[in-house]
Amino acid sequence: MYLPKLMNGRPKSPEEAATLLKVKENSHLVAGGTELFPRMKYGLCSPEVIISLKGLKHF
Repeated sequence: MYLPKLMNGRPKSPEEAATLLKVKENSHLVAGGTELFPRMKYGLCSPEVIISLKGLKHF
């Protein structure tokens, strides 16, 4: 099974992540250890945008 094509957001701040989440419809946050990718593979959800929180600095 393959994942569908989608856009990937890589915000540099929490504020930018929140803005991307509000602006982009049908978007999901990914922060590692997520069940999102298996759910996508089995057709249980189909986000158009994935917003990765991996690059955010901890405050």
